[in-house]
Amino acid sequence: MTRTLALAATTLLLLVSATIASQGGDTLLDKKEKLTEKDPGYKPGSDVDKLGDPNAQKYFQVITNNPHKVYTLKLKKGDKVVIEMKNASDDPKFDSLVIVEDSKKKVLAFNDDDPTRDTLDSRLEFTAPEDDEYRIIATVLFKKYGDFQLTVKKAK
Repeated sequence: MTRTLALAATTLLLLVSATIASQGGDTLLDKKEKLTEKDPGYKPGSDVDKLGDPNAQKYFQVITNNPHKVYTLKLKKGDKVVIEMKNASDDPKFDSLVIVEDSKKKVLAFNDDDPTRDTLDSRLEFTAPEDDEYRIIATVLFKKYGDFQLTVKKAK
């Protein structure tokens, strides 16, 4: 009986370890949230024209005053992360957009559509230019409301 119990405990430990490893263990943020009409409207800084992306002005005009949520994350210079915002709502046109700002609210990076898949979900690879507390902005195009899943993981 003792041997069976020890074997069961070992099997359970291995199963839990495998589950944690398969989930990435390097997740820094994992939130399921909802954007509603009660969420504040996003106001980008005036520095978006310095992003070097010709589409930046267009995106930031469209998302000004759209609902958003803010998450903070301390990163060290050179830390690489992957930020994903996925539609978890019933609306197939919920078009996720993630923005990274520094602690002074300067826009550093943004992504509208995941470049690796044909979806309206967002995926952004970001490398911290300095030690700071970064602001991860979760918002949408076209003032949509609904559920989303936001994850930030260390990049491999």
